[in-house]
This record gives sequence, structure tokens and C-alpha cells, in this order.
Amino acid sequence: MELINEPLSDKGKKTVDDLVESARQHFYTKGYNKTKIKDITSSANTSIGAFYLYFQDKYSLYKYIVEQYGLEIRAKLKERTGKVNNRQEAERQGLVTFIELVRENPDMYNILWESIYIDKEIFFNYYHDFAKSYIRQIELASDKGEVSVENPEVLAYILIGAHTFLGVRYGMMKNDEDIEVVADEFMHILENGIFTK
Repeated sequence: MELINEPLSDKGKKTVDDLVESARQHFYTKGYNKTKIKDITSSANTSIGAFYLYFQDKYSLYKYIVEQYGLEIRAKLKERTGKVNNRQEAERQGLVTFIELVRENPDMYNILWESIYIDKEIFFNYYHDFAKSYIRQIELASDKGEVSVENPEVLAYILIGAHTFLGVRYGMMKNDEDIEVVADEFMHILENGIFTK
């Protein structure tokens, strides 16, 4: 199922952008189930007819927003880590970038994690797509001798989990902490391990 009927004009693109932004705010503040299409269209200053011109229903818009988060985050991470020299630097820069994105988009976790109750497949697919990308990067780093790992998928999910919960702590709960200090400690743990001999 197509999630959106792509707009063909600048006016249509603005309407879609307004609907998406309105929906993000409503899903963030009220949650998916309490948000009505008329709430979204009213805040977007558009008609219900215009909503249905681009989206089949509220679920399609919600899923579209979650997919856009994934695409935007991966694009920003690729942009910011694409110029570094090795996987170690990429990992550090990736964490800094992710926490910055969380601070800029406080609605992200609420909307994404609510998908567990709306449709678990949305949640699973979101992290599965991230893991696929991570696994490819880990395999490339392994081929270059920058990473030593037997199971790239396990490492991918470990790193995703670390980024996710460091994002919660230092992006949402305590967003005045110096991200560079957090990233330094994270890299120290990765480079030196956590267990003493």
C-alpha cells in the first residue's frame, strides 16, 4: 500500500508538509488514538478533503511519519559520518549526531515507540532497517580490519541499543549535558571494554 499520493505542485507539497507537521504535534501531545483527522487538518489550516487527497487514512499518515524519521536520521548520519577516516570515528560522530537529532525532534521517541501498540511491524521494521544498514557498515569495517566481530547483527543491535538509550538519557531527560563528553565516554567503553580481568 502506498502511504502517500505524492503531491505534484509546490502548493501540494506545502499542504503535505503542513499535514505532517500538524500530525507530529498532535501524535506527540495527545497520542495516536486521541488524535482525529479533523484535529490534524484544523491545525494545518487545510480541509479534510485535502487530507484524503494525499493520505488514505490516519494510519497511513502515521506510518509515513515513522518512515520519514528513519530516512531523515539515516541521511543525516550518512552525511555526518561520510567524511570520517574510520569506523571508530564514524561511531563517535554517529552518536553525537543522533543525540543532536533527538534534541531537535523531541516528538520522535513518543511517536515511534507508540507504534508498539498501533502496529508492532512498524516498530520492528524501523529498527530492522537501521540494523541492515549498520550490519553493512560493520562488515565493511571488518573487511578493513577496523572491527573484530563474529556476528555483525549482534553488534549492530548492541550499538543501536546504546545509541537509543543514550538518546533517551542525554537527548530527552537531560538535554543540557555536553554531548562530546558523553561520546568520549561511550568510545572509551567501546575501545577498552567493560570487564576487568
